[in-house]
Amino acid sequence: MNRHTQRKRPAGMRFGGVSIRFTAVLAGCALLVGGVFGGLIARGIDPNRSRLREAENRIEELENTLRLVGYDVDAEPLSFAFEPEESEWSAEDFIGLTADAEESGWNSDGLLGEMLTESTGEVIVAEFDGGVLTLSELAAPYNDRIAAQNISGADAEALLMEVMQELVADKICRARAEALGFTDRTPEDEAQIDRLTDEAWAELLRDYRDFVDTTGMDAQQSVEAIERFVAEELSITRESLRAEISDGYWFTRLCDWATQDVAVSEEEIQAKYEAMVEEQRLRFESDPEDYGYSVMNGETIAWNPEGYRRVKHILLTFDDSQIAAQAEELYLNIVEAQSSGAELSEVLSLQETLNELYSELDARAEEIETQLRQGADFDQMIAQYGADENMNEEPWRSEGYPVSPQSTYLYSQEFIDACMTMEYIGQVSQPAHSIAGTHIIRYIGDVAPGAVPLESLREVVTANALSEQRDDAFTTLEAQWINEANVRYFPERLQ
Repeated sequence: MNRHTQRKRPAGMRFGGVSIRFTAVLAGCALLVGGVFGGLIARGIDPNRSRLREAENRIEELENTLRLVGYDVDAEPLSFAFEPEESEWSAEDFIGLTADAEESGWNSDGLLGEMLTESTGEVIVAEFDGGVLTLSELAAPYNDRIAAQNISGADAEALLMEVMQELVADKICRARAEALGFTDRTPEDEAQIDRLTDEAWAELLRDYRDFVDTTGMDAQQSVEAIERFVAEELSITRESLRAEISDGYWFTRLCDWATQDVAVSEEEIQAKYEAMVEEQRLRFESDPEDYGYSVMNGETIAWNPEGYRRVKHILLTFDDSQIAAQAEELYLNIVEAQSSGAELSEVLSLQETLNELYSELDARAEEIETQLRQGADFDQMIAQYGADENMNEEPWRSEGYPVSPQSTYLYSQEFIDACMTMEYIGQVSQPAHSIAGTHIIRYIGDVAPGAVPLESLREVVTANALSEQRDDAFTTLEAQWINEANVRYFPERLQ
C-alpha cells in the first residue's frame, strides 16, 4: 500500500489454534517479519504507525531471544524453522525446559514450563456444580497460549490458571445458554449468521486488499486474488469464517438477553463525550501524527488539531505491473542518490527516465483535466478513473483525507505539497507525481480545529457508552454465575 493511501486496521479476529511447533516458527518469523516491515517502511506501504510500533517492539524482543540461544539474527529468515534436524536448538530452548523435564508439564524446579500432554486416563483439573474441566479440554488451549507467550517470559503458572478460569467460565455460560434455548437455531438465526458473515467477510477483504497486487485485474479478478491471499496466508475462507461466527452465536444471544435492560443516562453520555475529547486532545497534541492514523483506522474523532484541510484525489496508476515496479525503483534510486550526495547530472538522468515512464499517466491526466474544465463532476471522475478504492468508500468518499504539512509519515511529500499549495476551497491541483502514480487533487474544505460538537457524535458516543455499560453488566452477571457454581481448581493434578 502506498503512503498516500489510507487503510483501516484489520479487524480483530479470533483465529484457530496453532501447532505445538508454533514457538519455534514464531522465533523464525521475527526475522521474516522484520524484513517485511522494513520493506513496508521503505516503500511507504503500511502507514499504520501504532501497529508498526507494536510490531517493531515485538520483533526486537524476539530477536533478542534468538540471540540468547546463539542464533544469528542476520541469517536467512525461516531457513532453520523448517529444518529441525540441522538445527542445534528446539522449541524447548525458548520455554525454559531442563533436560530432565517431566512429561506432565512441570520441570525440575516445580515450575510449569512445558506443553501439556493429554493423559490416557481422564484427569479432572476443575469441578463446578453441573460439570468438570478435564486435561484433554485444557491441553490444546493452554499449549497454544504458552507457545505464543512464553517466548517472552510469561508466568506459566499464572497463565495456566487464567486459561482454566476462561474455559470454566465458558462452560458455565454455555450451560446457561442451553437452559435458555440459545444453542438451538431457527431459520432466522441462520439468516442472521449469514448476514454477519457477509459483513465480516467483506470487511476482511477490504482490510487485506492492499497486501495483494491487483494491477491489471478487473473487479472480480481482484476479489478472487484477495480471497486466495486470505486463504493461503491467514487460513481463512468464507466457510471457516461462518463456522466461527456460528460457533459463538449462542454467546451473542446470551449477552443480548442478559443486558437487554441496560440503558445510559444523558449524564453518562456527556461524561463519555468529555472523556473522549480530553483523551484525544492530549494524544494528538503530544503526537500529531497519531491524528491521521486515528482517522485512517476509523476511530471516531472528537477533537481535531489545527492546520488540516480535506482533499479528494483521482489516482492514476500504471496498467503494467512491470512499469509500475520500474517507476518505484527509480523513485527509490532518486531518493538514495539525493541522500548520498550524488552528482546532479546523475539525479537529473534518473528523473528524466522517470518522467518518460509517467508520460502515459500524464496523457490520461490531461484528458481528465479537460473533462473537469468542461464541467465534469469530480466525484464521478474518481469513480470512473480513480485507482484509490478508499475514495469510493465512507467516510473518505464524503469527507476526503485530512492532510497537513506534518503528515509526512503518512503521505508522500509530493502529495502533501500538491495538497497544501492550493489556495482556495474547490481548487483542483495540477497533476502531481508520487511513487503511487499521478494525482489530480481537489481541495474540498478545512478541518475545524477543537472539539467536535456532541450532537454530531451523539449516536456513536451513546453506542460506545451503552456498549461499555453492557460489558460491565455482563461481566458482573458472569462473575455471579461463576460464584454460584462453586468452582474448584486442581492444578496440582498436573504434576
